Amino acid sequence: MTDLRSTLFEYDLHLLQIIANRWDVDLDTRDEKVAAERIAEAMLNPAQAEHEWSRLSDAERGALQMLLASRQHKMPAVQFGRLYGEIRQIGAGAREREKPHLAPKGIGEILFYRGLLAMGFDESKTGLQPYVFVPDDLAAVLPIHQTGYDLSAEPDDFPDEDDEEQETLTEGNDEDIEEVELEMEAPPHQHKADTTLVDDMTTLLAYLQVHETRLESGYLANELQDDLMAQFVGPKEYARLDLLIQLAGQMGLIAVVNNTFQPVRQTARTWLESIRTAQVKSLVDAWRTSEGYNELWLVPSLDPEATGWQNDPTLPRETLRGVFEAVTGETWVSLDGLVAEIKAVEPDFQRPGGDYSSWYIRERRTGEYLRGFESWNAVEGTLLKFIVAGPLHWLGLVDLGMDTPDGIPIACHLNVFGKAWAGHGDWPNRKDPETPLTLEASGKLLVPRAASRIDRFQLARFTEWGDPADPYVYLLNSKGFKRAEQQGIKPENVETFLQRTVHTIPPHVHALIENWRKAQGASAVIQKMIVLRVDTEALMEVIWETPEIRRFLGVKLGPLAVAVREDQWQGLMGAMQDKGIPVETEL
Repeated sequence: MTDLRSTLFEYDLHLLQIIANRWDVDLDTRDEKVAAERIAEAMLNPAQAEHEWSRLSDAERGALQMLLASRQHKMPAVQFGRLYGEIRQIGAGAREREKPHLAPKGIGEILFYRGLLAMGFDESKTGLQPYVFVPDDLAAVLPIHQTGYDLSAEPDDFPDEDDEEQETLTEGNDEDIEEVELEMEAPPHQHKADTTLVDDMTTLLAYLQVHETRLESGYLANELQDDLMAQFVGPKEYARLDLLIQLAGQMGLIAVVNNTFQPVRQTARTWLESIRTAQVKSLVDAWRTSEGYNELWLVPSLDPEATGWQNDPTLPRETLRGVFEAVTGETWVSLDGLVAEIKAVEPDFQRPGGDYSSWYIRERRTGEYLRGFESWNAVEGTLLKFIVAGPLHWLGLVDLGMDTPDGIPIACHLNVFGKAWAGHGDWPNRKDPETPLTLEASGKLLVPRAASRIDRFQLARFTEWGDPADPYVYLLNSKGFKRAEQQGIKPENVETFLQRTVHTIPPHVHALIENWRKAQGASAVIQKMIVLRVDTEALMEVIWETPEIRRFLGVKLGPLAVAVREDQWQGLMGAMQDKGIPVETEL
């Protein structure tokens, strides 16, 4: 931030006179620059600064000490104002008429008119916003280590303020932030994070490869979402599915082609061939910068309305990361304590200029709008907990702790991936174990989660999928072979794959593949059929040669049977009865 002289150079003569009176500086000049120089010289005198410090109340010193302890001795003006009162920005003419320095609205204005803090603008994560700050050179001479002065002999700072007003100033604007410890003991029940997001990303890519996924309004239809999630080994939640789809798009693993999601062959192959630790890192890196995945719009208890406002979903993620950077690796972190810490230190982490009125967000349960800072816990607090219990856990970064086995998360703990994400070490780089596939004599293939993701992706292209589990189950059968033909996969491709991955192909599987090879281009269908049977060939000849009856018939199935069109059997009965031929039905 700027120094004291540069700050005072921005002030008009009336404001400089107010500050000069407080610091016992005699201004006999109308030159603002000269006046600012004289005031700065007095304020930067350590003895005079100590004297002024001694005249502050405990509440005023506390506010100044908090500001001085902040990074770069500054704090967002909105946040400071919530704690110590808004500092009204008033022009010289209005200030001379209204005399706000004689009736300050809070501790903030008291300190401002003493010159001990100033207002300015600076860039923040949410854009340009106003800050309250103490100039660096002034901060260096203030005796912040001295507290507990006897103020009984001090005169009133502002003779116009009454007892009630003074009480308000010393109390400040407490936002009722409950003090909750950030760190806690390990909860009795824990849910360890895993890397199933990698496995389900593999499933997503395979599913999009073998299914035609027509999009509705640019996204998967609901029935396709449900069918896809049924194949996941991880949590079957829509917010998690959306995370996978958004990250796949951002990483270039999938693209929209002819209104369908389709894997991008080379990019997807490169990712599928990577080791698991690298795959986890790629997902985490994509999530950190993803703007397509917007957690605020996925929190179950919130119902945002698209009225033109926009939020930056990367800001809450980086805010959380900043807190975890300061947490020791083996500590369990209370989610309530985490929320309270951010509310106390950086409450406006996602609100440009601390604006809590321009976003239209309803509480889903009541339908009421959540406006103003009083809704912080319902919006920001809930969002932060959702990110921890959702994306951070799904990405494999944090374990969750609960009071009961099925309870809601109350704490989290960084695992080895989480520590790397938070800057507590290098990212793990472990080689994948050699994990073979198992081919049973029946044609059933068992694929452990630890197996190569590229092998499972390829296998899923020419097999029927079983229920998702560890190991995955895939079936070599005619249904899978038909899927293979649709993608241009030939029997020899399947044989080569099996020889590489399972080495020995059972005789029955050899026979299955050989029958597929012989039957390529042909097909067999099992279907229901209505059949007319007769006792003698002579009766069949009469029926076949009678046009009024024959029009209801299909192909002959032998000398005594003929197919009947499914929707024509009642007409056939009527025609035969009209010709005097008795007929019964067993339908």
